[in-house]
Amino acid sequence: MAVSSGTSAVGLWKGLQKLYHPGVERSGAIGSPGDSTRKLQNDGAKLPQLHIVQTTKVHPIASDFDKDFTSTKTSIASAIVDRVAHRKDQVINAVKESGGWGWVVGDEEIENSRLQIADLMGIKDISAESAMSLAGLKKAITHTHELREPIVLIFSGK
Repeated sequence: MAVSSGTSAVGLWKGLQKLYHPGVERSGAIGSPGDSTRKLQNDGAKLPQLHIVQTTKVHPIASDFDKDFTSTKTSIASAIVDRVAHRKDQVINAVKESGGWGWVVGDEEIENSRLQIADLMGIKDISAESAMSLAGLKKAITHTHELREPIVLIFSGK
C-alpha cells in the first residue's frame, strides 16, 4: 500500500489484528510496552503481510527496508509528501510483525504499473498512488521477497 504519513497502514494493521484475533485485548500503540501484538504471533493464525510503498522522492519509512533505489527530486505520486513520519516506528513495527517489507519505487515503475492496470483491468484513470501498490508488488517479486497469499493491492488514490 502507498504510504505517506502511515496513518492508513497503522489503522489497517490494527484492523487485521482484530479480524484475525478478535478475542485478544490490545492497549497502546503498535509496538508500545502495553501492546500485546507479540502474543499474536503465537496464536496460530497468520496475519497477512503488510508491504508499504513510498516514492524515490519521499521515503522516510520504506527506505529503512529498501536500499535499491536512487533518490529523486520529483515524483508523479504527488500525495506522498510526509517527510517527518511521526508514525514511522509504528509502521515499521507493523511491517516487521507481519513479515512484510517496505519498497521504494520511481516514476517509471509507477507509470508502467498504471499502464498495466489500464490494460488488464480497464481502469483508465488510476492515480499514481494507487498504481504504487502494483509497482511495490512487482519490486517484491523481482527481489524474491517471500510473499504469502492472499495478496491484496490497496488502491488508495483516485
